[in-house]
Amino acid sequence: MTVTNAGEAGWDDDPAYDFLNLETYIGGKVIADGEVYGTLCFAGTEPREQSFSETEQSLISLFQRWIGYEIDRKIAQTNRREQQERLDMVLSGTGTGIAEWDLRTDEVVWDETFQENFGRNPETLEAFTEIVHPDDRDRVEERLDEMIETGEQWDDAFRVITGSGEVAWYGMRAIPVCEDGEPVKVLATGTDATERKQREQALAESRERYETLLQAAPDPVFVADDVTGEIVETNAAAAALRGEPQEEIIGRHLTELHPSDKTEAHKAAFTRALQCDGQITELSDGTQPKLCTVDDETVPVEIAADTVDLPDGPVIYSVFRDVSERVENERELELKERAMDEANVGITISDPYTPDNPIIYVNQGFVDQTGYSREEAVGLNCRFLQGDDRDQQALDTLREAVMDEEPVTVDLRNYRRNGELFWNRLSVTPVYDETGTLANYIGIQQEVTEEKLREQRLRALHETTRELLQTEEVNDAATVAADVLFEELDVDLAGIYLRDGDELVQNTVLGAVPEQVPERIERGRTPLWEAIESGDTVVHNEFADLDDGIDREELAATAYFPIQNHGAVIVGALDQPGLSKTDRKLIEVLVGNLVAVLDTLKRQHQLRDEREQFRLLTESVDEYAFIIVDEASRIETWDQSAQNIFGYDSEAAIGMSVGQLHPETDRESGLPKRLIQQARIAGESAHEGWQVRADGTEFYADTHVAPLETDDGEVQGYAMIVRDMTDRRQRERRTELFVQESDDVVSILEPDGTFSYVSGSSERVLGHDPDDLLGENFFDYVHPGDREPVMEVFFSSTDDPDSVVRSECRFESGAGE
Repeated sequence: MTVTNAGEAGWDDDPAYDFLNLETYIGGKVIADGEVYGTLCFAGTEPREQSFSETEQSLISLFQRWIGYEIDRKIAQTNRREQQERLDMVLSGTGTGIAEWDLRTDEVVWDETFQENFGRNPETLEAFTEIVHPDDRDRVEERLDEMIETGEQWDDAFRVITGSGEVAWYGMRAIPVCEDGEPVKVLATGTDATERKQREQALAESRERYETLLQAAPDPVFVADDVTGEIVETNAAAAALRGEPQEEIIGRHLTELHPSDKTEAHKAAFTRALQCDGQITELSDGTQPKLCTVDDETVPVEIAADTVDLPDGPVIYSVFRDVSERVENERELELKERAMDEANVGITISDPYTPDNPIIYVNQGFVDQTGYSREEAVGLNCRFLQGDDRDQQALDTLREAVMDEEPVTVDLRNYRRNGELFWNRLSVTPVYDETGTLANYIGIQQEVTEEKLREQRLRALHETTRELLQTEEVNDAATVAADVLFEELDVDLAGIYLRDGDELVQNTVLGAVPEQVPERIERGRTPLWEAIESGDTVVHNEFADLDDGIDREELAATAYFPIQNHGAVIVGALDQPGLSKTDRKLIEVLVGNLVAVLDTLKRQHQLRDEREQFRLLTESVDEYAFIIVDEASRIETWDQSAQNIFGYDSEAAIGMSVGQLHPETDRESGLPKRLIQQARIAGESAHEGWQVRADGTEFYADTHVAPLETDDGEVQGYAMIVRDMTDRRQRERRTELFVQESDDVVSILEPDGTFSYVSGSSERVLGHDPDDLLGENFFDYVHPGDREPVMEVFFSSTDDPDSVVRSECRFESGAGE
């Protein structure tokens, strides 16, 4: 700003003009530290005629900048001094040292803190690197060189060997200072980091132990940030439960582990757990907490959650336990308990550690079976069901088994609350806990009263069967069966009718017998005939629809059991509903036994008749011997014809080996045994040869052997028929002698003309040995001129076996003529 004449320029009111009488002025602002620091001006009391020149103005401007620069420099010095003072003040409380390394002289200046920490004063870089720990030295030198080369800051931590020989960690930050783009020195700060490193190492070791324990934990563990709920760590068990790798679980939110429709319920459960006892066993709605797998399946879990303070901050540490097996076991237990309560057998559980082993549980089946309520039974020993009936051998067996902790099943006589006797099949089983210690006894009680009554009656039927087998007549067997029906099975009416052609004849009727019981019942519309013809049991509870002329008087129900074709059994009851299923089964057993006995007796009668007919037949045929031998080839039967042919009487023959009837040569070759064996396998065998009489003479016989089998194929012996062939053999021998001595040649030809037999006269008549012609063809010896007509005659005869033909031809002799 310039003023050459203030009065004229209108500065009359300005204080400088008014009080100091300044007429001229030149000046400007002084800028320092980026702001107006003050004003530099020159003034005078005399006005100027000419304006300030540019040179004058430039000089004033130059003075302004120089003064501003000096002020800036003074401020910077003051700031640096104050900053250094503050830095020294700060560093003096932190143990941080300051060093300066002159790259041009390689001189290093360490402050007192450095020297105190090092325990020495390494004045050069080489001296400094020598105190660096040998394991870190190469890396430090490499990083220093890299810093100088790149001009970038260096931060590192390394170990040094102090003057006392101890190892200390040092953290250092170094910054290169450049002039004209070239580093000239390095400023560095350093702090003793030994304690920090030790804490870091301890933390790392602690972290490693934590990680090891986390991964080794058998239960799934999810560690989440306590603020965000984001999963930060997990273990292998969690990955297995979730069904995805650990790295994919990390970063998820805790709520993602649960079904989406239960998110809020699980959040609320976690909040309660972290505030209270840390356990999550059920949600607010009473359902089981569940984890959702990566396949969208759910697993029932129990969760223990808590906030844990780690060195790097608090986390939510939650342990998930898969309780699928327990939930399934609880479900099965609930089903078993329900099944026990609904079972139609009695079930009891007793406590062996309470005096007298009392009942602690009974099911509804026990209540229904015994008539005692649960309240009445619980607290008592099971023996109360026997009342005063303690003299049972089964009770001793039961007590011994309980003392030996062994399972046992016994049949006991028990009594209901109303005093009624019933048979109880009691099965007692010891139950042990996980440690193998006896926990309880479980008793299963099944009523077997009907079974016991059936056993008693079956024993009676067994005795009856033996009595039936001793009978020899059909009527006697039927009478015994009727007695058993009435006496042992306690029916009101027992009757048996046996069949005689188209009539049923009364054998026995016992019990509630109507006044007019028919002796004979003709085939017609009656339940007896209906049962026989259908083969099924017929039951009538109403007799109004039966128009058979039989008055049944007071009988309320009647059952008719067919005895196959032998007849039928009648069983009647005075009261409804008639026969029980058990009674019907027992009667059917008796009827089956009766059928078997009647069949046997019938076969015996038929066999006696057949044997008598066979005896008459065999005794009327003199040239045949009929013999029966057993499996051991011993003779069992010997008829009169056999005695006449062989000369042995029956007393001598029966029991003798059939091989004695064969020559010694046949016995040595095993022929008798082979005939029996062949008959058993092939169904029959035959032999034509010599047999031996009692006096040692031999005769020619034809023998046939066949097995004697039962209806089910069991072999019970062998029938042997021996025919005396002496007369026929003599006739055959006479014929053979006639042929051999004849002047004619007799031969037998196969259909193709081959010799199969040639009489001995061929050698005398034709000059050919008979054996030489066997197998030769007849037409090879016929003269060629006669061969064709002879062939025509011969083959025409083979087409008609009954024809007799004659032909003449020339035949080559043995001499070739």
